[in-house]
Amino acid sequence: MKAYLECVPCITSQIIRILNKQEPDTAKRQAILSKILVHFSGEDITAHSAPSLTQGVHQILKESLGFRDLYIEDKAFCNREALLHFDAATTLFEASSDPLETAIKLAISGNLIDYGALSHFDVAHVIDDYVHRPFSIDHLKSFRDNLAKPQNILYICDNAGEIVFDKILVQYLITNGHQVTVAVKSEPILNDALYEDAVSVGMTDITTVIPSGSSTAGTLLSQSTPAFRQALNGASLIISKGQGNFETLSEETFSSPLYYLLLSKCPHISKVLHIEPFSLMLVEHAAMFGAK
Repeated sequence: MKAYLECVPCITSQIIRILNKQEPDTAKRQAILSKILVHFSGEDITAHSAPSLTQGVHQILKESLGFRDLYIEDKAFCNREALLHFDAATTLFEASSDPLETAIKLAISGNLIDYGALSHFDVAHVIDDYVHRPFSIDHLKSFRDNLAKPQNILYICDNAGEIVFDKILVQYLITNGHQVTVAVKSEPILNDALYEDAVSVGMTDITTVIPSGSSTAGTLLSQSTPAFRQALNGASLIISKGQGNFETLSEETFSSPLYYLLLSKCPHISKVLHIEPFSLMLVEHAAMFGAK
């Protein structure tokens, strides 16, 4: 999915929030922002996905500020905060008449724990609210049908914090006879989960976790590690979390069924999909984008 011109002010606002937090000197903030705006002026915006645009400007930001991980403190906070609510989420799951649907909705609700897109959120309210909402795009039947027999699943994670609630769905899948490999980012980008986040929240205690190779706020197959390519080629079912993965993987072709679990945090994507912003979506790749 290609970027919109409106992605530029959105990414720029995100950059300004980081600069205001990390760089106290006004002149230096302005100089870095100017460098980023010059970078944008040389790009064909709609030829790229929004995550690819974000990757380019964040590289400038990292080099200018001297930080490898601009969100390291925020990610640690999100993981701790989500873990505080893990038992409550598990209780909702265990009390559900449809554990699969509830596990999916809990995993998607964690997508709101996102300092890349939002400045604040209430984790307890989010999980209790979203677990009772309907899907705006609902391919649950197809997803459920695919799980009728054991699958070799590649589960592509999105954000720190969110990965805590992914554990409920991952554990459900494993308990029901499926093999699950979880993929996380290889390099810091926004608040996306890294291997160390998977360790800190206990994901590595329940399944194999691999680095994807991607350093963008999505998944670019051109950056894939050998382990990720092997997991992707061997997967009979792929689960992709979050809007960034939706934007990047929608451009690709897959031989196995792929399902996107996400909220639309972008008003323009919401408009294109004819849904309300922050709606729950369970989207089958082939149904929306065709075989390609």
